Amino acid sequence: QTQVRPRRALYGVDRAIRNYRLDDATAATIQARSRLGGEEYLSHVDMTQNVALMSVRKLLIFSGNGEEVLLLPYKMITKVETHEGADRYSVKIYLKEPKPDGTDYEEVMCPNLKIADLLQKELSNVLS
Repeated sequence: QTQVRPRRALYGVDRAIRNYRLDDATAATIQARSRLGGEEYLSHVDMTQNVALMSVRKLLIFSGNGEEVLLLPYKMITKVETHEGADRYSVKIYLKEPKPDGTDYEEVMCPNLKIADLLQKELSNVLS
């Protein structure tokens, strides 16, 4: 018999069971096939063009065509802030150590303020 829907997501280190959600089940399946495979699924944010996957240890952002855009262990992150500019919304992820170019953050562009706030909230929850 073929599987009709993706397997239920189990959440966090405790592998907690929650109500079935197709979006979480799909995100957990994608995570299992990515560089985060083997890590416990925690959460995701659908950013329209990209998707942010959060395991218990790392953040991984995929582009719409499946390319890995950003991979960051949480231990490298100090804080996360939403930024709003002229028709620009982003989440700045501040790093403990500067990158080779001297910047101390990664900026994740978001299509609107609602998604930027959601990503910031999810990452802040993970870091707390």
